[in-house]
Amino acid sequence: MLRHLRKAFSLNRRPWPVQPNWERYVRVEMDPEKAARDIQVMACSGRPLAFDYETTTLKPDGPDAEILCYSVSDGQTSISCPFAGPTAEVLKSLLLSDVPKIACNLKFEQRWTQKHLKVAVRNWMWDCLLGAHWLNCKRGICGLDFQAFALLGVGNYSSYLDPYMQGEGGNGVNKLRQVEPRLLLKYNAADSLFEWNVAMMQMGKISFENWRDYVCYGKLAPCHRL
Repeated sequence: MLRHLRKAFSLNRRPWPVQPNWERYVRVEMDPEKAARDIQVMACSGRPLAFDYETTTLKPDGPDAEILCYSVSDGQTSISCPFAGPTAEVLKSLLLSDVPKIACNLKFEQRWTQKHLKVAVRNWMWDCLLGAHWLNCKRGICGLDFQAFALLGVGNYSSYLDPYMQGEGGNGVNKLRQVEPRLLLKYNAADSLFEWNVAMMQMGKISFENWRDYVCYGKLAPCHRL
């Protein structure tokens, strides 16, 4: 607690002179053909990519489980599109490629990919949920909402969807189909954009020296480190 307080009181400026306008990096594309072409171009850029699904249920195994849309971000642009036809095919090709992949709670995307695309994601690079636990695993601060606020200055961008997110149990159907499609896709694109940027900031903090000092030399467990 004392370390936290000393660090807080040592701050003498805001993180940014002007709060970043993250919305300008978000793009909703309803045309499946155009979305597929643009995602293919993004996949060929050589940059790591974050991706995110919005689904009808929490788990992918029930009869009503369906991927509604997905988004892909290279940190500069985030494209969200419906999951249908050519967009599903280009996503499958992307996930089988060697492009480094980023997610938040990647077991979710991994399970849905294996169930509905019948492939496993290749070349996972980072899970920003696990990265948050590594840096500081206190309750309530490891989710993407908090990490985006703390690291990127993003206000509460998802609370308006909370009433639509929950289904009964793992296989219960949520209410995301009732959300206006462009609004859902905009939220989905924001998720991937923030995952990418949070992951890069976390990787900058977690270095080989951290791993060596806190694991190999038997000091504090990673989750206790500030």
